Amino acid sequence: MTERVTPRRHGSYGIDAPYAPAFIAVMTVVVLVMAIISGRWQTFVPITFMLAVLGFYLHSTLRGKFVVWADLLDQLHLRGDERILDMGCGRGAVLLMVAQRLTTGRAAGEGVADCVELHTGDMTKVGRHSQMPRWISGGRKSRLRTR
Repeated sequence: MTERVTPRRHGSYGIDAPYAPAFIAVMTVVVLVMAIISGRWQTFVPITFMLAVLGFYLHSTLRGKFVVWADLLDQLHLRGDERILDMGCGRGAVLLMVAQRLTTGRAAGEGVADCVELHTGDMTKVGRHSQMPRWISGGRKSRLRTR
């Protein structure tokens, strides 16, 4: 079985719930200061745990979710000619991953703020700079087309 290589993402989708890792980092510093002041080594154990949680959180939100989505999309065994609707697409990360698997199909997404539509002629070229999707603004609707 050949393994699919997912093209590198060019957009940044940020950190999910950015206040959560900030809160964990601040609390880690507070506990670290308390540990230094008290001089007890037992208070360093929670710091290790908190740093591990922060690391797992950042990995999950920056890279891990894309790996999981790619695995789930691979399990769908798409033919390439499907018509796909992504309800609640947000900034379109999953929608773009689906569209890259389509050859002649069409992918569209609806979010709270706007609509995204991908016209897919040959989406295998989307990973290349000259074929990157671009937003075409149209009021409340936005369209995403390949050049």
